[in-house]
Amino acid sequence: MAEQLHRLCDPWVEHYRGDLEHDRNDLAGLPEEVPFIVVARTHGTDLVILRPASDPHFPPPGETAPLCFGRAGREKIADAVLAVLEHNQREHRATPRRWFASRGKGVVRRTEPEAALKEARAWREGLQREWDRERKRPHRGS
Repeated sequence: MAEQLHRLCDPWVEHYRGDLEHDRNDLAGLPEEVPFIVVARTHGTDLVILRPASDPHFPPPGETAPLCFGRAGREKIADAVLAVLEHNQREHRATPRRWFASRGKGVVRRTEPEAALKEARAWREGLQREWDRERKRPHRGS
């Protein structure tokens, strides 16, 4: 999967080619069923992994984890993933980009920005539903 992505993105990336290696490392060990979206442009790539709500990447409710130059709760971390794609869509016309996605089957295919954003928004809504259900579950000892 990582090698396939590298071959697809390589022709598009002229600068910040280290992004290709970062992407390869980020995908190493990622289960094939976890979807991701990559935006390739002349100045590097943006890889967003659509992790499940239970992924340890998201801190427990009420806790924070590092995000950019600060810390954030799981909802803000998920929002930041979506914001990366929204930014790329806004800038798509100014700087040509190629969008690729793996929809959880271990195969990377070209996609369009609108389809990628639709998938990412559905993912974000699904996370929120799961976290809302989690909040409503009775806690032990109550």
